[in-house]
Amino acid sequence: MSARELILDRIRRANGAAPGREAATAAWMRGESGAAPRPAQGASQGAARLDQFEAKVIAASATLSRVSD
Repeated sequence: MSARELILDRIRRANGAAPGREAATAAWMRGESGAAPRPAQGASQGAARLDQFEAKVIAASATLSRVSD
């Protein structure tokens, strides 16, 4: 068991999670449930892509301003 799994197990026990739900949650977190990506992953990927786009725009803008001077 990894350190992450041990921590999650302790949290589940402290919250009194049901054994069936515990197994389903663990499978879902490992990506084995076959469900759609977690919303947090989609949001973080979108934000990261937006940050990359903004960085490219800033770099292009800086390049254009140097060329026009």
